Amino acid sequence: MPDRIWLEIDLGALQRNYRTLARSISPAALFPVIKADAYNLGAVEVARSLCDYAPTFCVATPAEALQIISYGKNVRLLGALLNTEVADVVHFGMVPSIPSLEVAQMLSDEAVRQRRTLDVMIKLDTGMGRLGLLPEEAPDAIAKIAALPNLRCTDIFSHFPVGYKIDHPTTREQLRLFRYVLDAVSERHIMIPNVHFANSDAIGCLHESVRAPYNCARTGISLYGFSPDPKLAACLEPVVSCYSHVIAVRRLPKGHNVGYECTCTLQEDTDIALISAGYADGLPLQLSNHAEFLIRGRRCPVLGRVCMDYTMVSLAPLGGELPYQGEIVTLIGSDMGETVSPEEWAKLKGTHVYDILCSFGGRMERRYVARS
Repeated sequence: MPDRIWLEIDLGALQRNYRTLARSISPAALFPVIKADAYNLGAVEVARSLCDYAPTFCVATPAEALQIISYGKNVRLLGALLNTEVADVVHFGMVPSIPSLEVAQMLSDEAVRQRRTLDVMIKLDTGMGRLGLLPEEAPDAIAKIAALPNLRCTDIFSHFPVGYKIDHPTTREQLRLFRYVLDAVSERHIMIPNVHFANSDAIGCLHESVRAPYNCARTGISLYGFSPDPKLAACLEPVVSCYSHVIAVRRLPKGHNVGYECTCTLQEDTDIALISAGYADGLPLQLSNHAEFLIRGRRCPVLGRVCMDYTMVSLAPLGGELPYQGEIVTLIGSDMGETVSPEEWAKLKGTHVYDILCSFGGRMERRYVARS
């Protein structure tokens, strides 16, 4: 039975975006971040699509890594570990982050027990305030970590909270602190081959973070066509579209209320369509009375509050040519030269595109295409 609402993910556009981003930072290597099920778009399909291009994949948790580890990559874990996850991390050859000496010791002990050598990443907290070695403690801690048995330090990395603001004082201080740690580690003759700092924001806006001494970068949201840098954004293609159906068409009289809380009262007799999509599918409530969906390339405004399963729209823009029951509605994407972008939803919700993508509900089917 076909779904009433679905996401369409263009894997051809995804691949082209990866290649565009990789060229923009060359000769640095580009690591795709496909945590949170590739931002809710399907990590397995995304990994399969990028397998021939990407040197590795980055995720947050060991459970996420297990979904894609069969593609033969050394999957990097950007997040923290539970004690109960350590054995599997070593057994499956994941590449975990080390934010402390305690975690390093725990991984070393398990690697010795399993008689394996484990690649690990040193995580620095240069200003994010989340996880990682603080710069003042990092040089001595890294020397101790590098001396632990059965560990091989392959990466050292940090993360920007405001990488799109090249002159932000935190960003400038982070770059200084990271360089301080690199110099101190080098003085101790500890060689760590992969050095990465840039995320999607910094790739487009902070070019020095993808030049020496940094020889890798990580990208997540830009894979799907989004960048705060207008020049780079213009080179990327939209990957995600969202569609539903018209369930019913009705004509309601002037003065009739539409939706919960009576937030919309019709000012004239109005043809409306009931769309099979609601907040249970991930539509933000902030779309209520503000968003527009596309029917036959026309922007049809949302009337009243978004419901759990349905949203109502005005059909006035269609000029009396009413849609049929079952006709496709474009919630996000393009139709006949008109476009509704995820950024529009994000602006209405007062959030960012990550939140929009990650909020799409489980009953929303994912359909994969590969347009040339």
